[in-house]
Amino acid sequence: MNNSRSFDGMDLNRSTLDVGSITNSIFDIIKKENIVAVGDFHSTSINSIPGRDAIFCTLKPTIESYNIGKYVAEKVGCDLLKYNIAGSNFKGALEDECNLIGVPSITGEVLSPFGYLNESSFKRSMFQMYSFLEYFKIL
Repeated sequence: MNNSRSFDGMDLNRSTLDVGSITNSIFDIIKKENIVAVGDFHSTSINSIPGRDAIFCTLKPTIESYNIGKYVAEKVGCDLLKYNIAGSNFKGALEDECNLIGVPSITGEVLSPFGYLNESSFKRSMFQMYSFLEYFKIL
């Protein structure tokens, strides 16, 4: 992807409803397999949104999104970015579209230099993922 959010002309972070996009294919699997919760993990760079380690979640329609997000953010020591209603700020984001169909979801972000993965950002992202799984008592 050449260090870009775009692939085949689509913004992968906002293309959940775009038929044929990779994110739409993931969304279809989530619905088909009756997935009960989703953690979508990303990196962010300085001067982008959020530009810091954070967990995105929503209060409505699935309060469980907030509960998961709060747990993970507290566990890993990062910011919790909560929004009142899914889809109101990031239309087409996997997390929001999942929450809108009743699948509680969060997005984890770790600060990493643009186009570069260092050991620290990798470990912080893994800690977010482990904490997500701990919430469900999988780990």
